[in-house]
Amino acid sequence: MRLGLIGLGRIGAFHAETLIGLPGVESLVVTDPLPAAVDRVTAMFDVDTAGTTDDLLRAGVDVL
Repeated sequence: MRLGLIGLGRIGAFHAETLIGLPGVESLVVTDPLPAAVDRVTAMFDVDTAGTTDDLLRAGVDVL
């Protein structure tokens, strides 16, 4: 399953870590209006990024 996550603040980063550890999750696509938040999460986890929320919706995610 391909998941999408919008918002990578403290709680969003925690959710990213939880979601990528779940069985059945093939990939996680993330976005945040603050590039530094995206950079921080991509440095910690193997995730895909989307530039905007609209890009995330077009990224073919199964669950948002």
